[in-house]
This record gives sequence, C-alpha cells and structure tokens, in this order.
Amino acid sequence: HERNVIHRDIPENLQLGHGGDLKIVDFGWSVYEPTLFRTPCVSLDYLSPEIVHGQPHIKTVDLSNLGVLAYKLLRGKVPVLATTYEETYYKIMKLQFKMPPDMTKPAAHLISRLFVKDLASRMPLKHVASIPGFWCTCTKSK
Repeated sequence: HERNVIHRDIPENLQLGHGGDLKIVDFGWSVYEPTLFRTPCVSLDYLSPEIVHGQPHIKTVDLSNLGVLAYKLLRGKVPVLATTYEETYYKIMKLQFKMPPDMTKPAAHLISRLFVKDLASRMPLKHVASIPGFWCTCTKSK
C-alpha cells in the first residue's frame, strides 16, 4: 500500500515463509491506485461493500478482505453466509452479520474496523498489528 499497489485478492494468496514470515504472493490481479477498475477479483464471500456497489477500487478494498479473512480464521466461516449470489450481495451491501458473543474484544474491534462500509473509517494497515491483545488470544477460553 505504501507503493500505491492494490492486491485485490489477499485472502487466497497468503503463505508462510521460512521462519514463519507471512508473505503475500500472486500479484496477477494487482493494480496501481488510483484506478477505475471495478472488476471483482476475489472470491464471492470476500467481496467488499464498494465492489458490490460497483465502485472503483482503492487500497481499502484489501483491508475489507483482511477483515473477512480474520473472521474466517477465528470462526471457521466467513461473516456473511448466504445460499445465493443475490443474498450474498445484499448481505454484504448491508453488512448483515453478527459478531459472535465469544469473540474477544480485540478481535471484534479489528474486524469491525476492517469490514465496514465507510472507506474512511477502515483501520489503516499500519495499525492492524498494533491491536493490544489480538495476536495473543483471539477467542475467549471456554
């Protein structure tokens, strides 16, 4: 993002390198910002509200994808589940999903600041790693 590159397909292209370093791979769908691209380049379940609305991509599309990915990693499913494309699009446009009650506050805070409609209120990437407590415990003990 510091180099104005929008990946547009992060959830499907994360790998662990030697030593546990997280790597983003396959920049085949990437574009430079600003762009007028409107083509969805990510799996249906990871679409951001602006893509569903047909708006041009900006860097925050990657942040929305990251919010959906965090939810999926913690819960084993994406936040917006539906049986049809139309229902999925509608739920994404309206952000119809519930944060599970056993989700920790740091995890819920992160997801609620990434998977949002208002592009200006999405948490900047540089702040994602600094959420206190998120990277230690992501779900409450039962």
